[in-house]
Amino acid sequence: MIKRILSTLFFVPLISHAGLQQIAGFECSEHMDSASAIQLQGLPDSNKPLNLANGLTLSYSQIMALAGDFYGILGQAISEGRTSEERQNYFINAYNSLAQNPKSVTEVPEILKVVEYEQNKIQEGKKNGIPAEEIFKSMSEQNNRQWNCITGGGCDSLWWLNQGRYLQLAKRGYDHFGDDAWLAYKAGHELALNEAIKAHFNGDIKTLEYAYTLNAYASHFLSDRFSSGHLRTPFVHLVNEVTPSTIGSVLVTFMHNEENHNGLHVHNLRGDHWIAYGDRRYFDSVNDQNTVILKEALQESANQIYSAFTTGQIPNDESVFNLIPVADETGKNRNQDITPLFYRDESNHLLLRRSNTSNLHDKEFTSNWWGWSTLIELSKERGLPTEVQEELVASNNGKEALRYGLITDKEVLKGIN
Repeated sequence: MIKRILSTLFFVPLISHAGLQQIAGFECSEHMDSASAIQLQGLPDSNKPLNLANGLTLSYSQIMALAGDFYGILGQAISEGRTSEERQNYFINAYNSLAQNPKSVTEVPEILKVVEYEQNKIQEGKKNGIPAEEIFKSMSEQNNRQWNCITGGGCDSLWWLNQGRYLQLAKRGYDHFGDDAWLAYKAGHELALNEAIKAHFNGDIKTLEYAYTLNAYASHFLSDRFSSGHLRTPFVHLVNEVTPSTIGSVLVTFMHNEENHNGLHVHNLRGDHWIAYGDRRYFDSVNDQNTVILKEALQESANQIYSAFTTGQIPNDESVFNLIPVADETGKNRNQDITPLFYRDESNHLLLRRSNTSNLHDKEFTSNWWGWSTLIELSKERGLPTEVQEELVASNNGKEALRYGLITDKEVLKGIN
């Protein structure tokens, strides 16, 4: 990715194990930093903002930060396309929701004001030695309310009952996770390469600029592929196989947060080995090697656009793919890292859960578990923040959650009819 990396749907604390986290992929300021030094070869000024069809002028890093989390097609994940052509069609529709939509001309500056506030708070906190996780935690509720409001949702004290596009995109945020993130990236990257080849033959720099904007949008999903909480978490299976799906989405968060905070031993096909951390830990020194390889992958992706422009051919290499992290330990195969909270046993078509949810290193799994009971168990261990209570009410599961004792916040109770 997210998105709330993406929404309130994805916000659960790790009391005793980690700080508060949210889902969606890296935070906006993390995305922005990872692409801040990208060099766009072939343009008269590689630092000049890129022009979109609707009149917006944005930097490569701004397009990358906005992609997927704030702009996309509701209910249509790019990775859900059945063929390469269909995924490319889904991608261009998502891209155009930013680049051609007249509404985004007024929305984007407001969104970026909140992002700038986030960036300033991170810089201020770093100077004072405050962990980035704590800074993000302190801003989360207010930032999400503002982004929900800007993207057509509620703005008042019960804003979460009227979910704007920012929150709704999170519900099918498959494009931000694992192999689906790579499919979403690849769809956009291939389109960008084709436009760069057109620019080679027509000599039009504006076509090359368009190619770079497509690649910037695609690179959001490539960068999410470097977040540890997005490598092993079976997002699609939890949403599709747990009833109701809202509970599956909330459960995604518990695993996502564990793996973001604790990190995972990873490797890539080039032969690098390192520990990757996830959302809200991008700026931590323990994540430095992950950040270096992420930035290398993003630059190599942009370099391939320039190569297609100069040669008129699709680059015949897998240099970007060879850089993406792969978890050393998956499924029941684990030794150094925490045991996955959930994993899909493909051979037996079972969605398994760690038997002891409170023990991150329990080596036993069970198929005998249910969504509601697991959520109740996890909430007793770690608490259930207001944001998740809000999502349960907004998804029409409030009365049942109240019966199970999951709804306690007085303000949230106002939303239950």
